[in-house]
Amino acid sequence: MRVLTQISSGKSVTVDAKLSDTIETLKTKLNEVEFLDALNQRLVFQGKECHDYETLKEIGYQQNCALNLLVRVQGGVIEPSLILLAQKYNCDKKVCRKCYARLPIRATNCRKKNVVHSSDLRLKKKSKYI
Repeated sequence: MRVLTQISSGKSVTVDAKLSDTIETLKTKLNEVEFLDALNQRLVFQGKECHDYETLKEIGYQQNCALNLLVRVQGGVIEPSLILLAQKYNCDKKVCRKCYARLPIRATNCRKKNVVHSSDLRLKKKSKYI
C-alpha cells in the first residue's frame, strides 16, 4: 500500500508500507527518502500525533488519507558565558530610590541633577526568569 505524507514545506512523498507497519518503521522509510532524522520527525494524522509504537491500522489510516510530517525544531541551552553577560548588563544594577535611575553596581551616588546626586540607592530586584 502507498502511504502519502505531506511535509510542512508543501512537498508530498509516498512510501510503500503495510497496515501492520508501525510508525517507527514508517519514519525509517521516510528517512531513506527525505534524509530527515527519525528522532526529529513527528507524524500527525487527523490532528493527532502518532506514537512510534502504533500501527497504521490502529490510527485508522486508509488508502486515500495523508499523514502530515512535521520536523521538530531543536532548542538549546543558553551558553553560561552569555547568561553572565546578560546579567551584567541587565540585572546587576543599582536603582536610585528617588528617581528610579538604573546605575552601575559600583555607583555610590545618583548621577541625575534633579535629585541632587542622592546617595539613597538600592540593588535592582532580581528577575525570576534569569
